[in-house]
Amino acid sequence: MHTDTVNKPSMQVDPPVHKFAKLLLVIACFIGLIGVLDRGGRFLNRHLLGIYPPDQPFEYTYVTVSPETDIERLLKQYGLWNIERNDRIKPVVFDRYPLLETASEKISEKKKIFFHVLLPAALIVQAEIKQERRFLIKAISQINRKAAQIDFDPEANDWQQKLTTASVNRLLDISEKYGEMNAARLLTKVDIIPVSLILAQSAIESAWGGSRFAVHGNNMFGIWTWGDDGIVPNQRDEGKNHKVAVFDSLLDSVRAHTLMLNKLPAYRRFRDIRKVSRNPFKLAEGLTYYSSRRIHYFNDVKAMIRQNQLIQYDSTVLDPEV
Repeated sequence: MHTDTVNKPSMQVDPPVHKFAKLLLVIACFIGLIGVLDRGGRFLNRHLLGIYPPDQPFEYTYVTVSPETDIERLLKQYGLWNIERNDRIKPVVFDRYPLLETASEKISEKKKIFFHVLLPAALIVQAEIKQERRFLIKAISQINRKAAQIDFDPEANDWQQKLTTASVNRLLDISEKYGEMNAARLLTKVDIIPVSLILAQSAIESAWGGSRFAVHGNNMFGIWTWGDDGIVPNQRDEGKNHKVAVFDSLLDSVRAHTLMLNKLPAYRRFRDIRKVSRNPFKLAEGLTYYSSRRIHYFNDVKAMIRQNQLIQYDSTVLDPEV
């Protein structure tokens, strides 16, 4: 096992080309609609909607897991074995979810391992989004107009005059990332997702880390893609050409899931609910298009949260001093 502290970037993406921003937004919306019309809104084009490295990356410990890794000992080493409400969590990122054939046979401990391996990644993604949101709110106040009246159009100069070049470029990047130019609507997208919801969906979608897509692709959320990269599903319908996305780490998988819920039209209701409540049970009802099972799916998400007492993790915070 090897561990080291790095500012590890996610997938490398081409620098934004702002003059094509409007076209990209239209294409992104079309992609989202495809997700609605097909088996749920879980399509991710990694070039248009891809995994964006944070503008100011957090330092974290990156851990490579092998079949010989004693994951229980490792979690105890990093203070991730016994976790209570309001605990400060060390930013430890595992490159993949460990296979548990040789680990504890107790179901309760296997569940603990699953949630505690994913927890730091979920908190890091939350911290990245909070950072973006703070920057966005500050920029809007500097422009000194109502958010609904501001469009981050790269061709317009009116909103850029009171900002530095660096701030303008960062706003254009965020606008492109989330597929939205209007500042008010962008604020509804640049927002956190409760950890309990992230953990519940990952357990369901990855079969507790045991699915082929989780094992071979770090895909903990069943996210689809197309093109050359990805894993072909065994039961893909004839005539379909989608694949299941492959990610470099668990952190990138969580980033992709969060961006998908925050960006695609399929989850507009999810974001509307979040405007008035961050209650994960209410938010789960906005996941109708995540699965063809519709209402039965979000009821499963609610049950997963309730039965495993995942609400306790919503009060944990990332330890910034580690």
